[in-house]
Amino acid sequence: MIRKNEKLLILVILPLTIVIFSAIWFIRTNYSNVVRMDSEAACWDIRGVDISEKCLRLSGNSAEFILGELLTPEEFDLRDDIQMGSPLNAAQCHTSRRIYAVKEGSQILLIQRRRLVHP
Repeated sequence: MIRKNEKLLILVILPLTIVIFSAIWFIRTNYSNVVRMDSEAACWDIRGVDISEKCLRLSGNSAEFILGELLTPEEFDLRDDIQMGSPLNAAQCHTSRRIYAVKEGSQILLIQRRRLVHP
C-alpha cells in the first residue's frame, strides 16, 4: 500500500520536476542561438559578428532624430540640429534614422517590434 509521503511524491514533486526540466530545455533550445548586441551612437556594426547559424537581437532605443519635421534622407543629412536618443513621445512627428553596418553582399531581415504609444 502506498503511504501518504509516497503519494505526495508521485502527485506533486514528480510532475513539478518534469515541468521545471521541460522549461529549462525549452529555454536552452530556443534562446541559446541568440546573440545580443547593443547600439553605439545609433549604429549597430554587425560586420564582425558570425550570424551564419545564430540570430542577432539588436537592442537599444537610440536613434538620430529631428523633432517636428518629416524629411527626406538627403534633407536629413544637411541638417545640423540632429539629436541623439529616443524620439518616442517627443513630438507629433519626427524624422529619425538608425545605421546598420553589414558585410558587403550580405542579406539581412530586420523585424521591429513596435510599441503602441497613446498620448
